[in-house]
Amino acid sequence: MGFSEITGFFSYAHSDDTFGFLTNLRNDLCDEYRVLTGDELELFFDRDSIEWGERWEKSIEESVDAAGVFLPVVSPCYLASSSCMKELSQYLAKVEKAGAGDLILPLMMIDPSATRGADDRILEKLKGFQYKDISSMRFMDRGSGEYRKAINALAQGILKAQRALESAALRDISAIGGVPSECQSPCDDDAGFVLDALDGLPTKADAMFESLTSLMDDTARVGEAFEKTTQKIEEKSPLPGEALVLMMELARELDPIVDDMGEHSEEFSTLIAEADPLFRAILGSGIVKGSAAAPLNESVRALVKNAMTARSGIVSLQTAAHDTGRLSRVLYKPLKALERSAAVCISSFDVCISWGELLPEAGEA
Repeated sequence: MGFSEITGFFSYAHSDDTFGFLTNLRNDLCDEYRVLTGDELELFFDRDSIEWGERWEKSIEESVDAAGVFLPVVSPCYLASSSCMKELSQYLAKVEKAGAGDLILPLMMIDPSATRGADDRILEKLKGFQYKDISSMRFMDRGSGEYRKAINALAQGILKAQRALESAALRDISAIGGVPSECQSPCDDDAGFVLDALDGLPTKADAMFESLTSLMDDTARVGEAFEKTTQKIEEKSPLPGEALVLMMELARELDPIVDDMGEHSEEFSTLIAEADPLFRAILGSGIVKGSAAAPLNESVRALVKNAMTARSGIVSLQTAAHDTGRLSRVLYKPLKALERSAAVCISSFDVCISWGELLPEAGEA
């Protein structure tokens, strides 16, 4: 199956597929959609949608980009998975930019309020969409009328989203820019136009530098909080009860920093997702050449360099958060949120760093 045929992405944590529940759910959804429409519904499902030998991470990223509808199966395991959060953040950035909220259909496996250690900001975003509660479906007989009605309701939701996609003519919900309304003709679509967007490049670059600086500041603040707690432990050699108090103090100090980092990581991810196709088109096509290209090339080169530095710090932070998260229950929630934000940042940094491959060698035209 080629990725051009995929019209949906089924995003889930493998550990939630107990007794093949999610595998069956996905297959039954596709069958019910066929009954309703006579059309095939292609839902990317990474157990069978990646051909042997393909790089799974690249395949998943491309499939999220190609997906029309996105079905995240939300559970504690899903929210704790950095790869699942990466998929979700990638698609959220697309639908938010396009104003296409109908295209994301969260499937809630449990009561959202019962997710210990979950990122409240992510949950609130998901609850803002037309989510479906599938928690009781795990206990239904697959052949029962109750189960079939539930599957039908889910398929109807996908059909509604598909119709919204078609009526809005969203040919590319990650497209950038556009043309002024007075220049549009009936055959114009929403795809970005490279030359029309050139004037906006300095503004985009400035916004990315500012967002990246905020992330680096957040990283430094987290490091300072950890260092201060470590110094107290080394100075006092505290008993377990005293150490717990120190962990509580650390958690209180981290909470606002983690909130800031979550906002900044989403902001940076959105900026990168918006800029990526434009930068690739300009840097790879040679549209801007000679002396006119110098300011753009230098700006991108500086951004790439800063992204590489920031990535190194974020990776170290992610490792520290993972290793420390089980020290105390009070640290679990902020550090899991920190891990998820770090995963979003790393993905965005990798995109930004890849722009460096499109730049000419220093000194070349």
